[in-house]
Amino acid sequence: VKKALTFAAVTYAVKKVYDLGKAIVVNSGQAQRNLDQLNQVIKSTGGVAGVTSEELQKMAQDLSEVTEFEDDAIIKSQALMLTFTKIGKDVFPDATEAVLNLSAALGQDLQASTVQVGKALNDPIQGSKALRRVGVQLSAAQEEQIENFVALNDVASAQKVILGELSTQFGGTAKAVFANNPALMFAKAQQQVGNILEKVGDEQKDAFLALGKAMVVASMDGGFLSKTLSLIGKGLAADAKRAADFIFDIEKY
Repeated sequence: VKKALTFAAVTYAVKKVYDLGKAIVVNSGQAQRNLDQLNQVIKSTGGVAGVTSEELQKMAQDLSEVTEFEDDAIIKSQALMLTFTKIGKDVFPDATEAVLNLSAALGQDLQASTVQVGKALNDPIQGSKALRRVGVQLSAAQEEQIENFVALNDVASAQKVILGELSTQFGGTAKAVFANNPALMFAKAQQQVGNILEKVGDEQKDAFLALGKAMVVASMDGGFLSKTLSLIGKGLAADAKRAADFIFDIEKY
């Protein structure tokens, strides 16, 4: 009976070790992909927005702590926002928060909101009219202000008129929705687990990268792949056996 229980415990532990490893790789991999995309857009646009990757990551982290949105999702939104190259450093933080508020208010994903806000700010005259489709109606005086600022080549001031109206209609929505919704707070707790896995994956990035490259090489040779998987399996089994022994030691007490 003990052998059967030991086998079951080892099998269970192997699966858990595998699942944990998979979760670490998936979470850290997606986070790294979003970050790589952000860095590449900054590079491809020549840093025209005037914001650094570190500044954007800090902004995403801060907003993630007080809204329902994950920092990875915000970073992905920021990368898309950077493709609207007329949005500069002075308005980028407000533009990012406007995206979160619009998504929270309208129940749409960040990508849709980023495109809507990005287009509006990149071309304030046409963009302000396009915002009517989502119920953002600027007054005649505001539209005249925007046209005058654009005529003076003061695009930033025109953008601030649009952001001001977005703030009037949706300002603080993302934070308020999160603060008053227990379900979103529980979801945020789950996100934090993902963030921990991301951190572990980041700390072991070189090891996972080396393993990934080895697996690609191994996949080219069936016999080598079999040996590689066998070695990995033995390693997981050894860890799982130690976990099982630990469980039985606890049961003795």
